[in-house]
Amino acid sequence: MGARKYAEVDPVFGQRREDERARAEVTVGNKKWRWRDNYVALVASVEETRSNIGFYSYRKSNVSLVVE
Repeated sequence: MGARKYAEVDPVFGQRREDERARAEVTVGNKKWRWRDNYVALVASVEETRSNIGFYSYRKSNVSLVVE
């Protein structure tokens, strides 16, 4: 979680921008999960940014397969 206040006024919208961001991530893996002698894990995340300027507010999710 975090918050950010920009020092300057946004040149497009004419307001000082203030954002709040939250991110959650879950990693599922097991040392016994192997593929071609590499460790495999599944990662899922959700991120949300709320801004006082609606154009900059968003929510995104991601699912990825990690091979190390």
